[in-house]
Amino acid sequence: MTGVKKAFTLIEVVVAVAIFSVIVLAAVRIFQSSMRAQRDIEWDYTLQSDSQYFLNLMSRELSTAQKDLAGTCSVPAGHTYATDGSVLYFKNSLGQCVAYGAAVDGGVTKVGVDRDGVGNYLSGSGIDIEQLAFTVDDDGSSTSQPLATVNMKFRSINSASTTAINLQLSISPILAP
Repeated sequence: MTGVKKAFTLIEVVVAVAIFSVIVLAAVRIFQSSMRAQRDIEWDYTLQSDSQYFLNLMSRELSTAQKDLAGTCSVPAGHTYATDGSVLYFKNSLGQCVAYGAAVDGGVTKVGVDRDGVGNYLSGSGIDIEQLAFTVDDDGSSTSQPLATVNMKFRSINSASTTAINLQLSISPILAP
């Protein structure tokens, strides 16, 4: 029997293909899972970066607000801030009348800003504002510091797995010496 060649049986080949298929399927699922996790991390980073940008803009403008002595910016005369709960009114350092509120753009709710009748958006297109409310503590006296508080809930529109971020930001204007 010197001419007999050794070979794999059909069962051995089927078992080898099955094991290989399971290994490849597991590798593909791990790859898909890691790609999904990477995408979610990128969306979370974008959400944090975009929200930090518009919150810094809001904070800077609110902290440099000035008293509206004439009451021309939907703010009572002698006060710095006013709100109806959904819109915050004030006079910025450039003397412009400013209003912050929620505005819908293409089905996405954004933080909108109106400066002397010119509207724009502070938040980017990747952020959906679910809740935006304002409170004001401003009695107009010279002995108390006015305070504007922004309560906001937002999430990324790109990722269903991203949890909403709840934020409360309280800002007082920087008083001139």
